[in-house]
Amino acid sequence: MKSQHRLSLAAVLLAGAVCTSSFASDHREAPLIQEDPSADIADLYAFVNPNDTSKMVLAMTVNPFSTPVEANTYQFSPGVRYRFNIDTTGDAIAESEIIFHSRSLNGVPTFQVELPDGSTFLGDVTTPSMEPTPNPAIIVNGPNGVRAFAGPRDDPFFFDVVGFSRFLAGTGTFSGTDSFAGFNVSAIVLEVPLDLITGGGTEPLQIWADTSRRKVTVRRASTGKLQRELGAFEQLDRVGVPGVGTAFIPSGSKDLYNIGQPKDDGA
Repeated sequence: MKSQHRLSLAAVLLAGAVCTSSFASDHREAPLIQEDPSADIADLYAFVNPNDTSKMVLAMTVNPFSTPVEANTYQFSPGVRYRFNIDTTGDAIAESEIIFHSRSLNGVPTFQVELPDGSTFLGDVTTPSMEPTPNPAIIVNGPNGVRAFAGPRDDPFFFDVVGFSRFLAGTGTFSGTDSFAGFNVSAIVLEVPLDLITGGGTEPLQIWADTSRRKVTVRRASTGKLQRELGAFEQLDRVGVPGVGTAFIPSGSKDLYNIGQPKDDGA
């Protein structure tokens, strides 16, 4: 089984190298999020489209270390809210956000995207396939020139995990082996006009991603039947500045960091 086409080749949304980029690696970095892979953010990418500088590409990957031979078992969860947060004023509070929700229509995986201007659009998820050829990437055209892709891709992040562990333990160094080679991730890729997320401003952008699930309360009614009530979303994971959650947050604080907010990090 070959892994799916590389994320950087997903319908040219991530084609080419750019200087104005940011990324982070966050694969299975904390105890609690390890138990919820569909909400576990592996990486965040944000860069100006090299082919159209009026557009920005935002990408979030989840389900880290997905095994290609079990590709159809790794999905986006309908119970998870996947969100891109954009701060345009430098206060570490999002002025705009883009939200991705997974859906199922007659058993077919679909998605809905909510844009900062309040508009929404629907699309089909590119489903996993068996070897030798992945299914063609489904690129969805939304309003205002937005384009979207959602589906499995070969993990584009390169990192020597074993070498990093040896370096931290003082027992060795990096060998240059890509620990993510041959593994897939589930990718959400959006191409959006810069004006849509900046409001026409020129201040530097601060961008991070988070995942959340609703709090669920189950009660037994007077009739004896169980009643299920959905509450507010509760954050599970977040990714922003490269390597912070993985390398610089102590093990005992990683879960707390994942549910925290950037505006509180300084304290």
